[in-house]
Amino acid sequence: MITVSADGWIRRVGLIKDLSKARVREGDRIMTILGGSTLESVVFFSNYGSAYSIRIGDIPPARSGFGDPAQKLFKFKDGERIIEGLSFDPRTRTTGLSALAPSKDRNLPLFDSTPSDLYGEAVAMT
Repeated sequence: MITVSADGWIRRVGLIKDLSKARVREGDRIMTILGGSTLESVVFFSNYGSAYSIRIGDIPPARSGFGDPAQKLFKFKDGERIIEGLSFDPRTRTTGLSALAPSKDRNLPLFDSTPSDLYGEAVAMT
């Protein structure tokens, strides 16, 4: 598993049983957790619109400490930071538009959780 903190620290760890006990620097928090085999890759997206890919096995394991800053793994521009990550391991992700669309019985934090009659229809915004 890969943890990414809001301050940009990337850490490869084993199974996380209790997220509240995940090790982060003071004032930091876990932003995202990515699962996958060490043979698969992950991609990190930056606030500048760039995507950075790396094999999970190439991220140094963090047995202690907070992991490594993203700038150690990738060449970032000044002010650039990770805003999201995605695992390419097919066992840990859902694909297709239905995976991203909210449903009447499932709330996703990326979407307004207020039900409407728009489910299943395309809506164009201009």
